[in-house]
Amino acid sequence: MCTIKPTFYTSLFIILIVNFARANKPTPVSSLTDLLANLCDCDLQLIHWDDYDTQVSFSGGRLVYTTIFMPDYDAFKISPHYNFVDNQADEFPAMDILRSRVSSCRLSFILLPIRLKSSPHKVRHQTLRSITISTMFHLFYEVVRNKNKYIYMLNKNAFINIATITPKMDSIQNLPFYPFNQPYYYYLSLIIANHRQNLELCFIPVRQLLESYAGRMICLTQIYLKEGNFVSLVENLGLNVQISCTSERQWELKSLAADTTKTLRKSVKQLTINIFAKGNRSCRLSGRLEQLRVSGLNYNRNQELIFPRFGGYQFLTCYVEPYISFYFFLAPFQPELWAGLAISVVTILTVMTTVHHYRSEKEPFSVWLFILATLFEETGRLPRKMEKTTFCRLSLGIWCLMSVILTNGYNGIMILELNAPRKVFHPDNFDHLRCLNQFDDAVKLINKYGWINPDEAEKTVADPHIIIGYQAFWRFNNENLQLLMREPDRVVDLNTTNVSYNCYQLLSAFHSNTGFENLPDFLLLLLKLAFELVDLRDENPQTNISQKMYRDLNLFNSKHSFYPIGFSYLTGTINYSVQERKIEEEVVQCGKTVFVGKSIELKIEYDFLSRKYPKTKFFMSSEAIQTYPSGVVFTSPWKSLALIRLKIALEAGIWGHVEEEELRQRNFNRTPAVSQLGNRTPSNTATLGGSLVTVFILSGSLMLVTVLIFIIECRAEIGFFILSIYRRCMRYQKLKKLAAKAAVKTTVSVVKFDVKS
Repeated sequence: MCTIKPTFYTSLFIILIVNFARANKPTPVSSLTDLLANLCDCDLQLIHWDDYDTQVSFSGGRLVYTTIFMPDYDAFKISPHYNFVDNQADEFPAMDILRSRVSSCRLSFILLPIRLKSSPHKVRHQTLRSITISTMFHLFYEVVRNKNKYIYMLNKNAFINIATITPKMDSIQNLPFYPFNQPYYYYLSLIIANHRQNLELCFIPVRQLLESYAGRMICLTQIYLKEGNFVSLVENLGLNVQISCTSERQWELKSLAADTTKTLRKSVKQLTINIFAKGNRSCRLSGRLEQLRVSGLNYNRNQELIFPRFGGYQFLTCYVEPYISFYFFLAPFQPELWAGLAISVVTILTVMTTVHHYRSEKEPFSVWLFILATLFEETGRLPRKMEKTTFCRLSLGIWCLMSVILTNGYNGIMILELNAPRKVFHPDNFDHLRCLNQFDDAVKLINKYGWINPDEAEKTVADPHIIIGYQAFWRFNNENLQLLMREPDRVVDLNTTNVSYNCYQLLSAFHSNTGFENLPDFLLLLLKLAFELVDLRDENPQTNISQKMYRDLNLFNSKHSFYPIGFSYLTGTINYSVQERKIEEEVVQCGKTVFVGKSIELKIEYDFLSRKYPKTKFFMSSEAIQTYPSGVVFTSPWKSLALIRLKIALEAGIWGHVEEEELRQRNFNRTPAVSQLGNRTPSNTATLGGSLVTVFILSGSLMLVTVLIFIIECRAEIGFFILSIYRRCMRYQKLKKLAAKAAVKTTVSVVKFDVKS
């Protein structure tokens, strides 16, 4: 029997641990195949600048890759400043995003020549050209309206790698001295194959023109893919080398303290500056943060859109129109109450008539008169013997109690209804504001005869009113174009000859920051809608126009007034505060005038007018037209922290609260344009202008019912009277006929006598 010493076990355990550690020690990546391990669902792009025979191929079965031999595309003109090209996109290996699958993971490897025989300037040009192709000319789609026109999209979130075998310092010197769009859209790294047969990875930071990369790059001398893959490695380390920047250079930090109140001044711009100041990464230096307008989007840019609200245009007014409808006469009668009363009266009459008919002791009794007397709170005659019966006491007692409650309650309702003013109508949507449907007439003529000159419309066989509407629409469009495009030295004023004050005045504010200070806001909106119609005509003259899509252009009518009374362009520069007070004066007069504005601004205006004019009832329209998303547009934000923090502010409601407070600050020191007096002249409501007309209808109805009851109760006497009159009439007719016959016989006798003689 042999024994093993403990030292042997210790040595054996140490040897096993060392071998296990060596076996599990990760090895650095040394080839492109190893670098792309554990990757799937990625599109791979290989860009070669070497000889055709030395092209590198990739055998990864799970990746879709495209090889581009760059010397074949030297004649292809590209520029990083534009992405709208005229030539066919199939001349260059790009992917149509509408006809092919585009993965969210896109890898691009730029393989520089193995032997750098060219000058450093040419190498920089080749590198820049490759980066431009990978970022801006890899994805495209065709524009439908313009044949043979293609829009190239930015290859956002792509992983672009420059691979070379030259030493690190030489590779850095060969990088292009051009501030290409990095790292705003994609990750850019430098892969160097060193002499130890390992791959070295360097992340290229954002830089200014002609600034050296030396000392500013983060490099990994060896690449280890312990967990994940190459994409996750670049995502985790690539953003750490970016710097902070501010998007809008013209913004200036202002003091938050007010002059006297010492309260914080809140504004959307100040909130945005604070968010950017806290930390912003990868925001494009030449980009802007702007409020989105109807035509504020540019499809050629890579933009991030944030929409905190979705609004449009609404209107407010205090104008009302009294009206009379069938329900106006029916409401004071309380139809439900009268229906219940009729059922009760018929029931009690039927029951009491049946009981009285089958009683053994007959007594004269009129059930009609008794029920009618109780309704008018009068005492009715009830036979003594019937009064003593239990059934009659219960039935008629319940009826008398119900009639007292009914008549007293109904009197109160009638007094309230008859003294109330008439129902009124107020416009609730933009269709109620229409005066003439000139645009509908224009659409009918266009869809039938095509786009014709307004002066030649009379040559068609269309209805005259359609021709007049077509000509009036384009005439009004040309007049507003002259006002919009007028020059300071050119005298152009309003044409108010066609304005009808039987139509609504569509007033809106003048905004000094829109670039179109000449026209009111709502008129400018309708004019832009007319521009779209003209663009549709220029693109496809054969297209039929949808009346529903452009129905708002029915308000684009010369019969409506879009300006306050007395406004003229001949007075010189527009005083916006004065025009605001004039518009307010006309609106609060409650004439046929509405104030049109954006939904959020109109709500604040409604609160102000309701607070300053408490004796006036204002109404807001229930629908909005020309709705559009409103928010913020970020140009090329990629993974900016400012964008993330702005989304947090929006989701928390901070942005909306600050925006509303900023709008409310405009009315902080604003005073009402018209003062309302405390004493008002009392109006007489008991006139024919109210529901007092119903009294005459009710009186006539009661008289008719009384006559019917009288006829039923006195049917025997009335029947005998009618029969006697009928008999007298018949006797009179008979006597008249007998007298006529006697006169004829006498005449015949006289004639015969004369002949014989």
